[in-house]
Amino acid sequence: MTDHDIVIEELLKIFILDKEDENTFVANHLGDGTWLTKNVYGGCLFAQSLMAAQKTVGPEFLPHSLHSLFILNVSPLKPVVYKIQRIRDGRSFATRFVTAHQEDKIVFSIQISFHVKEESAISHQYTMPKVEPPDSLKNQWDVAKEFLDKAETGELQLSPHTAMVMHARIEEKNNSLVEGRPLHPELTFSVVPNKNLTHLVWVKIRSPISDDREQHRALAAYITDTTLAGTPVKPHVSQGYTPSMLVSLDNNCWFHTDDFRVDEWMLYENESPVANNGRAFSLGRLWTRDGRLILSAAQESLHRTKMTKSSL
Repeated sequence: MTDHDIVIEELLKIFILDKEDENTFVANHLGDGTWLTKNVYGGCLFAQSLMAAQKTVGPEFLPHSLHSLFILNVSPLKPVVYKIQRIRDGRSFATRFVTAHQEDKIVFSIQISFHVKEESAISHQYTMPKVEPPDSLKNQWDVAKEFLDKAETGELQLSPHTAMVMHARIEEKNNSLVEGRPLHPELTFSVVPNKNLTHLVWVKIRSPISDDREQHRALAAYITDTTLAGTPVKPHVSQGYTPSMLVSLDNNCWFHTDDFRVDEWMLYENESPVANNGRAFSLGRLWTRDGRLILSAAQESLHRTKMTKSSL
């Protein structure tokens, strides 16, 4: 096992949950916190709650609909307790309501519906965007370093906020489970003025993992929160906007298939149809490399600034 694999194995400990009783699970591994706030990454809570809920249903029940709320900041230094209410146990569907507790406060909640596979009466799907394959693209850390090097030589002008984001991205590399290869790096890092409200990035877990389907589903859920809140703010930052607060308020996703691997490249397509009243709305679609739609996601995020406001 390489040093890199050892690091990823350590990061995957977030999916080790200690069982207290049939409906209670404890997470003692929560990652190092996000670069911006040092709080637990929201996708970690989203994924851990799914892992816990999956342990209360039979293997024939697969998650298809998840709806969550981020309620309070969560410290990575204290355990989180997941308490599960068994709302429904039917022949085809099961429903679980999960609350995450830290120091006796509810910090996160999610309702998850499970469904037994059945033959489709109707079937269709959108077509995946035609994009460059991931093999020809650079990862987000190398891209950030290239932009910073160009800024150092005067070849590129970066705002203090944009430079800070790039440095933070590079510093978090060793603590990141997910590798991303953006299709349009200059838009991802807001280095050229634009009004683009979409974002395309190839993503995957950085090392091969086991065939455990529960873990693959949980990691897909984990990935959904990585870029949704950032998508609406990128064009504003490219126009000179400086955020003082950017947080996910909720996260929701719908699994359309269980036939995927998160250690293989997937295309994450994001868009933000609207931002108003301090909140932005984002949509996501996660595709397999061969064009199958794995899941859809939706999220609201809170955006505030202490400087000049922005309107596209």
